[in-house]
Amino acid sequence: MFGEGAGARTVLLFTHKEDLAGTSLQDYVRCTDNRALRELVAECGGRVCAFDNRASGAEREAQVAELMALLVRAHGGAPYTNDVYSLARALGRARPEERLRRVAESVAARVQRRRGRGLLAAL
Repeated sequence: MFGEGAGARTVLLFTHKEDLAGTSLQDYVRCTDNRALRELVAECGGRVCAFDNRASGAEREAQVAELMALLVRAHGGAPYTNDVYSLARALGRARPEERLRRVAESVAARVQRRRGRGLLAAL
């Protein structure tokens, strides 16, 4: 739904940090036999964060602060978006006729861009 490139702004949030028994999440990911997990973390630029479900008070606030810091560092805190997601948000309040017209325009523009890229690649 978010298109290619979403991983560049994604932060993976894991729960049950308490199950790591003192091992860091980064060490766990680096040493796991789960290749799919290692690839996912790599696709997200290594941005991972773990929350201890039993945390409370200051510890819980520190976890949130760590996550927020990761989000801000990932491209200056700007949210990831793409044409489809932006269009869907904008159309949420539009009349059905307006939705249809704007979706058709968006699809036509995307087709034109892809054709243009194909021509450039052929050159």
